[in-house]
Amino acid sequence: MNTNKPATSNPLSEGQMVIIIARFVLVVMCLFLILVDAKNTQTVSFGVTRFEIMVVMLLAVSNFFLVSQVLTKRKINELVLYGMSLADLGVISVVIIAQGGFQSDVYTFYFPAMLAFALAFPMLELYLFLGGTICLYSFISLFTLSHVDDIQTLLVRILMLAGVAICANHFAELERSRRNALLRNQLVAQQLSHTDVESHTPVAPSMLAR
Repeated sequence: MNTNKPATSNPLSEGQMVIIIARFVLVVMCLFLILVDAKNTQTVSFGVTRFEIMVVMLLAVSNFFLVSQVLTKRKINELVLYGMSLADLGVISVVIIAQGGFQSDVYTFYFPAMLAFALAFPMLELYLFLGGTICLYSFISLFTLSHVDDIQTLLVRILMLAGVAICANHFAELERSRRNALLRNQLVAQQLSHTDVESHTPVAPSMLAR
């Protein structure tokens, strides 16, 4: 009798491609916003723009490592994925700081990043990333607020970010539960089919002659 445990879906292994796609989108859109900001804002120096582009391009180069691992069907270490995800948040935060902190619109990239984390990471790791992101962005914003009334806007942004993470994680958990149920049902069906075949095994003629 087969005593194997029912197979379950692994969030990290399934979410690798989600993270890769989200990182490429992040790279392209960050470069676009950096160039637009440099063109429309006269106060941004060439040195700052060059630094922002260099940081984003380093993110793009690191993403090709993930692509190569997936294409060669090699298992990516979980710590590598977590480290690169921290780098994503770091790049977004660096660009926000370079563009004036709270006044920068680059904070919106926290949302797709957190959405990718919600689809790829288990709940505990997701909430650790969410808490760290909220603390980091709050720290940056509080030191760059131009008016006290902006605190209300900051709170709305934080609540929106938390809402995206929580709702996406809830959807991901439901989808994983559905997949795991299907995998368990398939395994049970295979075991029943195997048992049924064994019970209907033909008796050898030599056994009937006795």
